[in-house]
Amino acid sequence: MKRLVSITLFAGITFSLQAQIALTLDSCRALAMENNKELLIGQEKIKAAHYQNKAAFTNYLPKLSATGTYIRNQKEISILNDEQKAGLSQLGTTVGTQVKGFAQQLAVAHPELVPLITSLGNFDIATPLNAAGNSIVDAFRTDTRNMYAGAITLTQPLYMGGKIRAYNKITQYAEELARQQHHTGMQEVILSTDQAYWQVISLVNKKKLAEGYLKLLQKLESDVDHMIAEGVATKADGLSVKVKVNEAEMTLTKVEDGLSLSKMLLCQLCGLDLSTNVVLADENMNDLPILLKENSEINMETAYASRPELKSLELASLIYKQKVNVTRAEHLPLWLYWVTTWSPTHLYTMASKISSKGCGTSALWYRFLSGTGEKAYTKLKRLKQRHK
Repeated sequence: MKRLVSITLFAGITFSLQAQIALTLDSCRALAMENNKELLIGQEKIKAAHYQNKAAFTNYLPKLSATGTYIRNQKEISILNDEQKAGLSQLGTTVGTQVKGFAQQLAVAHPELVPLITSLGNFDIATPLNAAGNSIVDAFRTDTRNMYAGAITLTQPLYMGGKIRAYNKITQYAEELARQQHHTGMQEVILSTDQAYWQVISLVNKKKLAEGYLKLLQKLESDVDHMIAEGVATKADGLSVKVKVNEAEMTLTKVEDGLSLSKMLLCQLCGLDLSTNVVLADENMNDLPILLKENSEINMETAYASRPELKSLELASLIYKQKVNVTRAEHLPLWLYWVTTWSPTHLYTMASKISSKGCGTSALWYRFLSGTGEKAYTKLKRLKQRHK
């Protein structure tokens, strides 16, 4: 039985030690910054701004694009009709027949030429002419059943009115702005953690004070009861002391509730479970050190320069100035591009391909947009003069 009791006590003590977590101010700050979701989101915003800056830098680089098309026709486009194809294919046979007929007429008219005509008749002119006709038919074939065309274009912007440079600066400022906002969030988290930490320390000491005051009143209540029993004090004095004891108990209860809520708030900031029994390192400190510098002067310029909120406002102002440059560049009358194109096509035969290469400079002229911008600027200037 004694062994069972000792095991139970040892398990209870071990569980209570595991449930308690000793924290210092630095560890609370570290846990709060590690588990704060806003700070985690801020870190991801910094990464996103960094990659946007890299993407903006690619606008300085040439762009490579490729396009292509393919058409499958059931029948090819034919330049020659069927009669012309047949005539060219039988060109040698037709010419041979006509030559033989002419030779027979010539032999009848001039008998002395019969040996010569007979020797010439041994030559075969039909086969070469038929082959030549077939080659002409093949040469006129388009073979447009399978057609494709493509182009690879390399485009390098030469002048965009400062739009690319302004956009690159915007992304740089946006990345720095994300860092400053993250720094601002860190300061707010540290401030909230410090407030919760020292509030717990304050309530721990208030609890000690309330417990001491309650013990004093309870001792006074016991002494007054003895005095009433001896007839030295009245019951009214005893009731007055009891009222004070009840008030001290209520105050102690309020302090304990406030201490529990403050620890729960600190656990929430640190990312711990709300039921965690937190023990702070400075709870048993009787005298807190106060560091004061003699003849210390506050430099307001240094203070302003160290504030991330002011830096964020400056960066936002710079971003809007660059946005003005982007808008101005869009209304400039001239943009320049350098373009190089390589275009292989297949439009006639499978063996014949057309491949072309070219390079040049392209200019875009926005005259109407430029005139609209000038008119708007003139109208705005007139309105400002009237207002003055």
